[in-house]
Amino acid sequence: MYELLILAALMSRNMSGYKLRLILENAMSPRRKISNGVLYPVLDKLKVKGYICFDEDQNARGTKTAY
Repeated sequence: MYELLILAALMSRNMSGYKLRLILENAMSPRRKISNGVLYPVLDKLKVKGYICFDEDQNARGTKTAY
């Protein structure tokens, strides 16, 4: 279920994991909290399957953006 929501969110724009988590939490009803321990393994699975890629931003924090 999370896979489809993540792919749908990434169709509109590239996002970091933090922004994805906020969007998914707001999209689910009733409002559910999504932990990083759930989100990032799903993102890794989608990357391995070739559905998404990551681009590392050139800033001090080393943020990765999914697209």
